[in-house]
Amino acid sequence: NGQVVELMRFENGFPVYFTIDLNEPAACSVAIFNMMGEKILKEEFSGVSRHQFNLSAFPAGIYLVRVILDDKITTEKIIRQ
Repeated sequence: NGQVVELMRFENGFPVYFTIDLNEPAACSVAIFNMMGEKILKEEFSGVSRHQFNLSAFPAGIYLVRVILDDKITTEKIIRQ
């Protein structure tokens, strides 16, 4: 279907918290990887259109966020400062 995935950042541009917004409630899988390719977080949720993640436990660096929704995969780079 026509789901839209949008990553929003908070904390004055530093992604300590970020939110995934979908245009309607759906089942979604989210994985966060460090630049070594190690999966540091994986969460699945369904029936909601918004889900918030907290990266404050992870060190500063560059991370990849992979969102799987239906048969579509979206990946976005975020920087934790």
